[in-house]
Amino acid sequence: MYAFMMAATWPDEIKAMGSGYSGNDEPPRGEALSLNVGYSDKQLHKYWHFINTPFSQDGTALPPVEGPTAAQKIAVFRQALATGEPDLLKSYDLVWLLHLVGDVHQPLHSSTRITADKPHGDDGGNLVAVNGPAMELHAFWDDAVGLGDTKNYMVAVKVGQSLPGPDASLVGM
Repeated sequence: MYAFMMAATWPDEIKAMGSGYSGNDEPPRGEALSLNVGYSDKQLHKYWHFINTPFSQDGTALPPVEGPTAAQKIAVFRQALATGEPDLLKSYDLVWLLHLVGDVHQPLHSSTRITADKPHGDDGGNLVAVNGPAMELHAFWDDAVGLGDTKNYMVAVKVGQSLPGPDASLVGM
């Protein structure tokens, strides 16, 4: 369990300064959705972590969703795991799949509020200030059950154990 939990956080860990990875929230022009070269890829792919589906409460026109998005990459990684690709590449696919499935369950990884003042969105709550150590809504939500470091992983385990079991009748295939 611990190994899977740590593997699932790797795509966030590589965003640390000095990790040897680079990139930003904007996908490079023309990146193929099927891009999948494994650990030799030194891009951060921050834009894979979210969908940012726009919504507006004040009638501001909604911009298109640009990709590749987390949902699109989940499909790519699921498909790749079912192929005969080498195990090392599959491990990369699995790490990203675990991470992205977790990310899209965080509402601020799946939406961006469009307003007259922010016609390009609030970056999934990153541009919404809050009081407290997080200083912005997205980080507040991300850290709500504790930071993802190795010392605090049992906090997440305990929260997970307290959740009700899934309702199998809601699963659609």
